[in-house]
Amino acid sequence: MASIRNNVLLHIVEGQGNARVEVSYTVDASAEDLEHQQSYRAVVELIGVDEGPGEDGRSEVIPNGQIVDEPVTFSLPRTVVKDISAGILDEDPGPFPRRDEIRARITLLPTTLSNIVHRGAFVLNNQ
Repeated sequence: MASIRNNVLLHIVEGQGNARVEVSYTVDASAEDLEHQQSYRAVVELIGVDEGPGEDGRSEVIPNGQIVDEPVTFSLPRTVVKDISAGILDEDPGPFPRRDEIRARITLLPTTLSNIVHRGAFVLNNQ
């Protein structure tokens, strides 16, 4: 099964109410993936980390924090970029400003195609 190298890097640059989010990663294919031409999608999303002192212990996906959902290209370094509202990054809202802890999560989803069904026209010889 394909795997993500341990080189995932999140970079966020904020300015005037907006933020540019960049996530860099590389996906490696297994020999079986290559042999069977298995394809995958990579879903990259932002996670609010709530694991430290004074936190609720539940790290969760940041609402509207999906950066990309795209087909995977194996063994090539990839950087995805998305401009978002900086307000999305406030993963610890409240009456007092608190430090936000954010990480990127990449999920690999195998994709498989079904058979083709023909419809809407006269079909000869089941073709």
